[in-house]
Amino acid sequence: IFPDFGFRHSRGMIRLSRLSRGWGSFHHVDGEPKEVQPLLMRDMTDSAKKMHFGGRTPYHKQYIMRKMLTELIRRDFLTVPGARAKMLAKYAADAINLAKRGDTNSRQQLAYFLLDNYMVDKAFDEFPLRFGKMNGNYVSVSWLREERRKDHVKLFFVELRNRAASPTHRGDDTEKGPERFFLPQPQLENFKDREIPKHMQMIFDRWASKYKTPEFFTWWKIRHATLRYWGYRNIPHPADVAPLWSEREEEEFQKDQSFVPSDENPSNSDETLDLGDLSLGDKQRNRELWSGTDPVSSLE
Repeated sequence: IFPDFGFRHSRGMIRLSRLSRGWGSFHHVDGEPKEVQPLLMRDMTDSAKKMHFGGRTPYHKQYIMRKMLTELIRRDFLTVPGARAKMLAKYAADAINLAKRGDTNSRQQLAYFLLDNYMVDKAFDEFPLRFGKMNGNYVSVSWLREERRKDHVKLFFVELRNRAASPTHRGDDTEKGPERFFLPQPQLENFKDREIPKHMQMIFDRWASKYKTPEFFTWWKIRHATLRYWGYRNIPHPADVAPLWSEREEEEFQKDQSFVPSDENPSNSDETLDLGDLSLGDKQRNRELWSGTDPVSSLE
């Protein structure tokens, strides 16, 4: 059935290769434009061998690209090895083109590829306004002039352009080069005394509680010793490392959190204890909540 090109196994069966299927190894070089290929499907075609970064399997290579593209949309910048930087820029351009289309099929296609559905919403909400007047060159790839310590591979800084038009990352540019993301961010005056919502404060307290334990302080000193052993500079000695959170700071923090200004109802303090089905703020303000069955006019 298949022609014999001399490729045989030890059992005498003809190996199914590209030649035995009837088309050679250069079948994709036919002068067709690249736009006929669907976006974000470069790894599903025969040009997948042009994706020159490491991966155990084609699925693993695709998952690496999905993870990198998701984090690039989330953080607006990414530090990746040189072999992955060029391909990440191409996939990011495909994602931006899908977001600029704005239709349901494009959103579904990007949702199949990304690992976070919230990043799909962010791309389709932000990218059409951010890159609407641009026809290409959406991504900037700059060499960091340093190598990864593990395998001495060159590192590149991949970032999306036109950050001034982004409502999320508008104030991230503090320097001209990529090092602006590795420097401490300036503390803005209007952000010092901002009120954090209660649920966000609870989430932050739960996240920060693990750094207040003696187990973390022991790990923190061991981490300093490990970094000094690896050769990192400007790492203090473990004996000179202070705890990140002291008991005095904990007492001051709890005192600030327990203080609730009672400007509206200073006399009635018992209402703050009996929460019931309402939150603390609604009890203090005596607001009526809509049950979902009563008419909306009852709120007025």
